Amino acid sequence: MSQSKIAIISLTALLIASNALWAYPLVFPRAPEPRQEYGCSPSEHRTELELEIVGPLTAAIAASAAPGATKQSVVAAANMGGHGFCIQGSDVIIAKRVALRFDDDGKLIGASTTVCPH
Repeated sequence: MSQSKIAIISLTALLIASNALWAYPLVFPRAPEPRQEYGCSPSEHRTELELEIVGPLTAAIAASAAPGATKQSVVAAANMGGHGFCIQGSDVIIAKRVALRFDDDGKLIGASTTVCPH
């Protein structure tokens, strides 16, 4: 085999290898790493959400389903050891980050999550 044939085969092999290395990320892309928006781990963020939103929301709904439930008992359950509540309008009370809407009889008719403006 002549030197020119060896050089052509070597250069062709290098060209194919370099193209394969270049094309590999296009054919098999890696999932991008998620950007952290908070300074805490996902489990810490989940715990914070449960304490701030899920716990009071489920407590309020459970208290409203109890026989003889009153507006005060539902707000107390949603507030469970919390830092008070604020009243926003005549029928909406916000306990922690949970807005509770009551009808004229004091029955819970709606609940949602929101940030207390105070």
